[in-house]
Amino acid sequence: MEKEINSSGEVDDFMGAFDLAEEGYSKDASMVKAIDPWDVSGNVSYSRTYNTIKDKPPTGVPDDRHWASSKLTTNLKLKYRFSDDLYLKLNGHAFKDEAYRVNGRSEYSQEFLDAYEEEVEVDEFFVSYRASSWLNVALGKQIVVWGTSDNLRVVDVINPLDNREPGLNDIENVRVAADMMKVDIQLYDWLLTGLIVTEIEKDKEPVLGSQYYPFDTPQPPLVNPESEGKDKYEFGASLSGKVLMVDVSAYYADYYKNQANFYWQEGLPFPIRHLADLTMFGLTGTTAIGDWVYKSELAHIDGLNFSSGQGHDFSRVDLMLGVEYYGLTNASIALETVYQKITDFVPFIANSLELPGESERSFAFRFSGDYFHDTVHFLFLALMSGPLGEDGNIIRISMDYDLQDAVTVGLETAFFGGGADVAFDYLSDNDQVSANMKYSF
Repeated sequence: MEKEINSSGEVDDFMGAFDLAEEGYSKDASMVKAIDPWDVSGNVSYSRTYNTIKDKPPTGVPDDRHWASSKLTTNLKLKYRFSDDLYLKLNGHAFKDEAYRVNGRSEYSQEFLDAYEEEVEVDEFFVSYRASSWLNVALGKQIVVWGTSDNLRVVDVINPLDNREPGLNDIENVRVAADMMKVDIQLYDWLLTGLIVTEIEKDKEPVLGSQYYPFDTPQPPLVNPESEGKDKYEFGASLSGKVLMVDVSAYYADYYKNQANFYWQEGLPFPIRHLADLTMFGLTGTTAIGDWVYKSELAHIDGLNFSSGQGHDFSRVDLMLGVEYYGLTNASIALETVYQKITDFVPFIANSLELPGESERSFAFRFSGDYFHDTVHFLFLALMSGPLGEDGNIIRISMDYDLQDAVTVGLETAFFGGGADVAFDYLSDNDQVSANMKYSF
């Protein structure tokens, strides 16, 4: 099923979003209850991160072996309700990392400091209007989540991700909002959604100087789709409902790949990058049987490009299977796997700068639990390439403790294992441990 999720991860029910009873109103004029149209929440957090096994970097590269980060972050969520049917939502964040000042700002490039030292950004900013009982329109900077997987992406292609610190944050916390118009139409028990995305963005990626950056030189220039004569819009549609005991959804997207591809342009001695124009058709299904939840996603993607592909487009089929178990006391277990296969693979594209394989497998295992009257929160998450992570893996272990209702302290450690998968191998020298404190309001 498609879910509209705000930056805090809360699910907004389309049909119940404006329920008067939930908002404290009464239709009886004699019992009208005035409420504050403002809804304000957020948090302030401080985290300090140390690298534990990082090797000494080459000459000219900043030495971040020990004190990797000392970050103060603020998240703010605002919602203003003009009427029962119209509201404005504004979510944003700001952070400041003092580690680079302590380590010496002159050791870092301006591009690096712009990406990692400080940031003030609007995460979501849109107006939502319920025109009737069956029609809702939202316009502005939004996040739209497609699919059923919580850890791996198959049909969830609309919003790019913030991958400046790959593997260290859940997907729900790193989606980047895009300017769009979103229209929801309720057709009896089915929800039809249409999207027009007017802001073409790629993933936020590590930059030169970052411990997560895989190269010794800057990335080649990125060509804007409009300069290639391509459409400057993306389009999407979904249909979600229930068939027997299964929640099902169908998806279509005409979009630009969020990760840039390399290609050679005649007359240039180096490759340049562009965003491939893709088409995706997808299906998802979810059903619950007792303490078990079973979910699946299937997608067919056309338009993939590779640097040695000689200008040809390629197609890929992605399949996700997942299961979650909720029979444990105050805990849950989830396992997801994705199989990807390029259906028209030819051997010469294996030498592309993107290093594609004919088929690839990835796995995610998550265990989470709440203990001691829900004051201690434990998480174990493993992201793996290959069934046992032999081609690469990232393992995160965290524990948070609620000192008070609004104050949480925690510890987290991350292990990066290299292997045959180059996407994991270049991260293998980045094991780290971090401590954090958060105040929520």
